[in-house]
Amino acid sequence: MEDNSFLYFTQDEIIEKINIDSRLVESFKRVMAKIQEYYNANGYTKQRDFKSYMQKYFLDSGENNFRIYVNAIDKKGVGGFYSKYKNEICINIEKLNGSTERLDSTLCHEFTHFLVMHELNKDNSETEISKGGFINDALTEMMTQQMYPNSRAYDAQVAMQKFANLLSNRTNNYSRFLQGSVDAKRGSYDWDDYFEKANLFQKDFNEKGYINLLDASYNKNYIEAQRSLIQLFIKPKVKKSFDEYCECIKKLMDRPVADRGYINEVVSIMDKTMIKSLGFNNENINKLIEQKLIEVREVLKEQKKDNGRKKYDFVFAGRKLSIDSNLNITGNVVGIQRQWNPTIRTLSFQMNNEFLQLKIDELDFDLKEKQLKSKLDELSSYFSKDSKKNMLMLQTAMQQSGKLSKIEKFTLPKTVK
Repeated sequence: MEDNSFLYFTQDEIIEKINIDSRLVESFKRVMAKIQEYYNANGYTKQRDFKSYMQKYFLDSGENNFRIYVNAIDKKGVGGFYSKYKNEICINIEKLNGSTERLDSTLCHEFTHFLVMHELNKDNSETEISKGGFINDALTEMMTQQMYPNSRAYDAQVAMQKFANLLSNRTNNYSRFLQGSVDAKRGSYDWDDYFEKANLFQKDFNEKGYINLLDASYNKNYIEAQRSLIQLFIKPKVKKSFDEYCECIKKLMDRPVADRGYINEVVSIMDKTMIKSLGFNNENINKLIEQKLIEVREVLKEQKKDNGRKKYDFVFAGRKLSIDSNLNITGNVVGIQRQWNPTIRTLSFQMNNEFLQLKIDELDFDLKEKQLKSKLDELSSYFSKDSKKNMLMLQTAMQQSGKLSKIEKFTLPKTVK
């Protein structure tokens, strides 16, 4: 039987007993329905008795029943707040004049604080959640965005914690968060340092009123928080397989702050570790491997840029253009005349005396993706189990007298007698 814990509190006879501002009732009903649907879909209602939890604080606490009200909030960027000690959620009166989605997402964010934090203490939860702050606000907003994708509160905190979740392979799972824990947490100095720097940023954030992601990218504490995560999860000095190396590079591409100088150092250490793990003492071979790692990163960068989008690349009038199966064209098309013929499914391009006609059904929109995958497979061979034997043969050949112009390897078929 499907859980209806949240929907129970949207019944008119129940809402009449809840201490809630009448102007928020319709928003409350919509938010409860959204939470119910999302929690059921992800199995969260099977892990906690939310009905008893809300019954206790909304209806059975007498004069101390939880209240949800509206008031003017002067503090910059604050749409609402939750107070554990005052037993309340306050929504900024300005939210009543905006879109219903913004009002609902604000109420959902604050209500998530209530669901997570109201019974937490130092003995039954982790400090990162029970005491609030950077990680708590980030995870609360991340969960809100699962239900309200257009919500944009705490964008700097969200970007960093999403990076932490990505690095720890804990993306979009909030089971532990709802029980007062952090999925991405690891017991180490680097995690403690991340927590410390993140909360120092939160202090800067609170003092200023709000710091968006762009401004956060220049904040020393925010930058150092990212560096701690990289040291914790990427571990640049630790030996990696080729696939692990690629995964680390891809994850680094999704970091919130460019911090290019530091990232270049991290990648350089990773490269040196990869090269050292292969065990070659030949300078030329090591330079070759170093170049191949550069090519690997270029392929990964191209794959990320395309982001799985199926497209066909071509050149017309000296310009690099792309087209996808929906006939969306990217690139500089200024001055180029285009004409679509639906009968024969052709797209024509003309500029001055140049003309090109593409037959859509004959285009391979997967070509670029196939080429990049093929290139990455080719590069992976330099780091396979057989690569060492191949490189040792190359090293031996390099030591021979005479000028080496070309080496080819042939794999002969096995013969059966």
